[in-house]
Amino acid sequence: DAACNMFPSKIRLTGPEASDERIRAYLEPAMERLSALGAKKLVFGSAPARFLPDGVSLEEGIGQIVRLVRTLVVPLLEKYDICLVMEPISGSDDNVLNTLSDGMRVVRGAGHPQVMLLADTVHMIYEREDAKEIVAYAPYLRHVHVCEHLRALPARGYTQALSRLLDALREIGYDQTISFEPNPYPLEDMASALKLLKGRFA
Repeated sequence: DAACNMFPSKIRLTGPEASDERIRAYLEPAMERLSALGAKKLVFGSAPARFLPDGVSLEEGIGQIVRLVRTLVVPLLEKYDICLVMEPISGSDDNVLNTLSDGMRVVRGAGHPQVMLLADTVHMIYEREDAKEIVAYAPYLRHVHVCEHLRALPARGYTQALSRLLDALREIGYDQTISFEPNPYPLEDMASALKLLKGRFA
C-alpha cells in the first residue's frame, strides 16, 4: 500500500548540487517499479537527501522542494496513480521540514490532490507537537507512522504522548493507512501491536 525512503542520500534535493537531470533519472524507473508492485502511496521523508547544506536558507530549501514536487514528481504521480505523502521529521535528523505545519507548506505549495500529508508519531512526540495539529490538518492526512519514544514498537500499551495522538486520529475518524515504524522490528510482537492498535480504533 505504501513505500518509504523515497530518495537515497546520494540524490541531493536542496542546495547547489541538486540536479533535475539526476533526480529525474532516478525517479522515473523508481516510480515505474512502485507501480508494478501496486504501491498507492509514497512517503517523502528522505531527510539526508533534503537536508539543507550550509549557506542555504530555510525559505530557499522549501522553495526547492516545492518546485521539485510540482515539476518532477507530480507528473509521475499522475502517470502511475500514486499519492505522495510529505513526512515531517524531527529536528535531530532534519533541518527543513520538522512539523506538520512545515509539511503543509509543501502540500499547499504543490497544490495538487495527489500531494498530501503524513503524521509520524515519534517525530511529533520529539517536536512536542500538540495532538490538535492532527485535527487541524485532518483533511490532508493520508498516512500515519506509529511508534513510541526511541522508536519502540507499542505492543502492550501506550505512553500518554502516543495515546493523545491516537485519540486525535480516532476523533477525526481517520480511516487511511497506518504503518508501524519501530527500530528494531520485533516480528514476534507485531501481532500484539496490531491487535492493540485495532482495539484503540474500534
